[in-house]
Order: sequence, then C-alpha cells, then structure tokens
Amino acid sequence: MKFFSAINEKLGNVFSQDSIGDLAELLKISEIEEYIAKLAASDSKETAAVSSVSPEKSSVSGNHSNSDLKATITKIVSASTGFPEDMIMPDMNLESDLGVDSIKVVEIFSELSEELSCEFSTEEFSSLSTLKTINEISEYISEKI
Repeated sequence: MKFFSAINEKLGNVFSQDSIGDLAELLKISEIEEYIAKLAASDSKETAAVSSVSPEKSSVSGNHSNSDLKATITKIVSASTGFPEDMIMPDMNLESDLGVDSIKVVEIFSELSEELSCEFSTEEFSSLSTLKTINEISEYISEKI
C-alpha cells in the first residue's frame, strides 16, 4: 500500500484511497495495468479530476525540441534502468531491450513530468504507457506541445 501511495503522490494524488487499496491487493503487473486502464477509461471521479486539469492537451511547455525530449527521456531511462545513456538508442524497445516494466514506466513518466514541468492527464498517461520506444514517446509529446 505504501508503494502505491508513493506513486499516487508522484502523480499528483489522482487515485482515491479506495483505489490505492484496490491496487495494493493486485498481485500481477498485468492486473495493475488493467485496473489503471479501467480507471482511465471510466468516468470516475478520479479520471474527471485529472482530466479537468487538461482534457485535450497536457501542460507541457512548447520550449522543448524533439532532440531535447529524446535526451531528457534517455537520461531518465538511464537513471531508471542503470544502462549508460550512450548505450540507449531511441529506437530500442523499453520493455524487451531495456527491461522497463510497468512500475518503471510509472516512475519514468513521473520523472518526465517533473523534468518538463507538466502534468499528464490520465488519458495521456494511458497513451504514453502503450508506447514502446523513446522515439515514440518523444513524438507523442511533441504532438501535444
């Protein structure tokens, strides 16, 4: 429960205490992903609260070039995985090539949100978590700017 409370805090307290309790009872990462996806797709209070911050666009500042985004994402992925930045290529699969699991995805996007001084809506977070490479993530964020 402490783990999910910490993640919730990093994401700006988007989950209720009941949801955190539900998440803490799940045993498999795939169950956690499904639960979060259902929350993102539902019209629940949590989703509405996050969506009200930014229903169409994130609050990502337009001052980041695609190469800057790639460098920032690479730095964060490097810190999360332990791989040196110069070994991480933008077209590497985060999961199969770099061992990034769903928990690390949450950590990476939380850190990315802090680095870019923005908040991702639940829908954006859900979309970001389906992307497989640094190239795909930077392109998605560039389109949202």
